[in-house]
Amino acid sequence: MLSVRTLNISIELWGSVFCLVCIISSLLFSRNEPRYRGLLIEMFSMAFLSLTGDAVAGIFRGKEGQLAWTATHIGNFATFAAGYLLLAAVTQYLRERIDEAGGPNYVAWCNAVSVGAAAMCLCTLLGLFYIIDENNLYQRSDWYWLSQVFLMACSLANAIIVLRNRNRFVHSSLICLQFYTLAPLIASGFQTFIYGFNFTQFVEVVGIIVLFIEMQMHSSEILVKQTEELAHSRVALSERRMSAIVSQMQPNMMFDTLDAVSAMCDDNPAKAKRILVDFSQYLRTNLQALQLVTPIPIVDELSQVRSYLRLVDVSHKNWLSHQINHSTADFAVPPLSIQTIVENTVNRALDDHATKCTVTVSAGAAQYEYWISIVASIEGGDAEDNDGQRDPAIENVRTQLAAMCNGTLRVASWTASNRTVLLHLPRAAQ
Repeated sequence: MLSVRTLNISIELWGSVFCLVCIISSLLFSRNEPRYRGLLIEMFSMAFLSLTGDAVAGIFRGKEGQLAWTATHIGNFATFAAGYLLLAAVTQYLRERIDEAGGPNYVAWCNAVSVGAAAMCLCTLLGLFYIIDENNLYQRSDWYWLSQVFLMACSLANAIIVLRNRNRFVHSSLICLQFYTLAPLIASGFQTFIYGFNFTQFVEVVGIIVLFIEMQMHSSEILVKQTEELAHSRVALSERRMSAIVSQMQPNMMFDTLDAVSAMCDDNPAKAKRILVDFSQYLRTNLQALQLVTPIPIVDELSQVRSYLRLVDVSHKNWLSHQINHSTADFAVPPLSIQTIVENTVNRALDDHATKCTVTVSAGAAQYEYWISIVASIEGGDAEDNDGQRDPAIENVRTQLAAMCNGTLRVASWTASNRTVLLHLPRAAQ
């Protein structure tokens, strides 16, 4: 017949194996919730130590020899100490979940439980809760009740906290979290008065299974939420891009270009043809950008910028000069990102009645990133200095750059005479 001792050891070893599965799962599949990843691994690790320690102590309990004595002492200490640390980790996990849902901050309570858990570990080390007699058998001491009262009091408080914040959890998560806080309370009560079957460890195994299920459900909730947010952000990004493109295709520039082409048809048809090619490419690329959701090669983007600047030069003769150079062509940028900044700078200089504008676009690679520099030197005009951070075109490109390439945009200078914008794209994102 299966003895109670053998049953206890079997349940605990099975629970230890399941804890290892949970740890591996947290390492491999919890990347969408990094906020809890460390806590989950800590909880499963403490549960593993507690269950394994009690199983080892149970196997060697009552046996002779130095190995048996050492294993029994270490196993019992690991069971008690890891159990207290597990309680502290669970309390922190609950606090993080409630904080994420917009609930109260229970930092003081978490700190109190952590200090209490450390004190209980010290008491265990000093032999306050149990003794190992000369026969290598585990015996409760007179202060054993204190260890159970601490566990029961903290578990009850955690259960009350979950209940008070029940509206912040979905129904399935509430049931799992409430079970995980109440079950140890009930088990500790039984364990205090009944000796033999290890209720605490059995409930701990069941609790680990419940917590694992809840973790998977919460992970799915986060994934669904992130997917919805990504869909909304893509819609917003498309709307912003469409608005930027429409605003950039200014009728005055288009009409001025067509008028210039018309005047050249008789005197310089070859140049008129080149201008029409640039104009056609400019319009085609702008319209195609409405359908693009991925970055385009930097050379394609710079080609579009060249077409635009040549068209401006035709419309405003001798007003604009430009230079475009790049030392690498191995990376991609969001469509119309550089062009948007260049057009915004040129249009503002025209609106400010500047007498001359020089645009320099450079691109290159550093050790860990690609960079793009857009510099506009402006002469004359009546513009006032400002930081340019709230410029709608700049903000659109910044959002597009972060969403598509995990890149950043920095306005290095935005004065009446010099406007410099720097784009940085991590090489790993390419």
